[in-house]
Amino acid sequence: MSLRVLDRYVRALRDDLAALEVPQDLGDRFGGYRDRPADFVREQLGASPETYQVEMLEACAENSRVALRSGHGVGKTAILAWVLLWWLLTRPFSRALMLAPSFERQVGAYLLPEVKKWVRRAPDPLPLTVRALSVEVTGYGREWFALGVQASDPALVEGAHAESLCILADEAKALSADVIAALHGTQTDREGDRLYVMASTPGGPSGPFYDAFRKGSGIWRTFHVSAEDSALVSPEWVAERAEEWGRASPLYEARVLGEFPDEAEGTLIRLADLEAAVGRRLEQEDPKTFLGVDCARFGEDKSALAVWCGQQLLGVTTIGKLDTMEVASWVASEINRRQPAQVGIDEIGLGSGVVDRLRQLGHHVAKGINVGRRAEDRPDVHANVRAEIFWKLREGLERGEVSLPDDPQLIAELSAIRYGYTPSGQIRLEEKAETKKRVGHSPDRADAAALGYYFTIGGVDRRLRFFRHRV
Repeated sequence: MSLRVLDRYVRALRDDLAALEVPQDLGDRFGGYRDRPADFVREQLGASPETYQVEMLEACAENSRVALRSGHGVGKTAILAWVLLWWLLTRPFSRALMLAPSFERQVGAYLLPEVKKWVRRAPDPLPLTVRALSVEVTGYGREWFALGVQASDPALVEGAHAESLCILADEAKALSADVIAALHGTQTDREGDRLYVMASTPGGPSGPFYDAFRKGSGIWRTFHVSAEDSALVSPEWVAERAEEWGRASPLYEARVLGEFPDEAEGTLIRLADLEAAVGRRLEQEDPKTFLGVDCARFGEDKSALAVWCGQQLLGVTTIGKLDTMEVASWVASEINRRQPAQVGIDEIGLGSGVVDRLRQLGHHVAKGINVGRRAEDRPDVHANVRAEIFWKLREGLERGEVSLPDDPQLIAELSAIRYGYTPSGQIRLEEKAETKKRVGHSPDRADAAALGYYFTIGGVDRRLRFFRHRV
């Protein structure tokens, strides 16, 4: 053996010994917390967890699979951050994966900043480096670390293995069955520690996250926390959501109560399809702009205007307590600003006068739609135009062809509408008054969105046969 090779061998041994000394130092500080995550959070992070947070932390030391469903604001992101820090620092050369369907939003904007916050707040400095996509034990790089992963491709997670591996899945309701199967594949090693944690507000009554609570008895340790019962959530916020969304709406059930919404056969649009459409990226070539307008005169109801760019809904705005001329002026201003190809206006009631005034002003793109009239495309299937346009929107959402803005009020309205059948078997929607009675407000935003969407599909000219023109 040459002196050069011998010297290289000695230096490698010295590096290996140095690498072993540091974990021993960390073991002296953190080893005693291996089975005491709640104490770790209190003593090493300086946090004061709620009782239900303590119970979930302790469950992570006793169970290999833990799932939490909750309303907003109860501290589930803090729990995930605490579990990650506890796992890394109490298990030498361990690894963790942070997953979410929307990586930039859930992991990049929420979970990693939460981790960084607790690292910064620790009473004594923690040997951790928080980066844009990872958390590393200082000095060990990718030997001892946590990594954020986009949970949309099973191939990105199925190869993850380590002697001590922790999987943290945020907003797990939107994880596909293929991704869940890949995550289960990371738990197959006979030796070493394994922990798999899912946390989310509930989605629809189906899918792997739902199954963990309904079919996972004996496999998953499950927890449920309602925002109504959490000391971390303002009662004023809960009251505002009840007023805005309605206590009977699926959105309130999911985001406040932490319950899986009751989506029976009569639910028009599934909450899961709506939430999946939020922020969806669509490939569209030269999309046109269309507006949908639902008019209301004074009272509690509001006039709503939806702006579509192709099949992407840019937003819905509302305005209340205006007369016919004032609503027409408001819509005319939006027409001047956005230059839409067509504007669909519900002409029943106030809308009839609004259409007349807009056309008088020269805005011939304004078309009155009588949503109570006989359906145009499939009158044997749909009872009227309103049922037809909403069913088209439902189908677009189911196919993943629609993009929605992050508008909880709109999602609450769309998820609250129900349908039934006429004696002859046609699909009919419940009357707006029925929806209002059940959830506390009229679905004005939803109606405007559906009116605008109907222009974006199948070609505008074909649909003008049942629009009323005035000159």
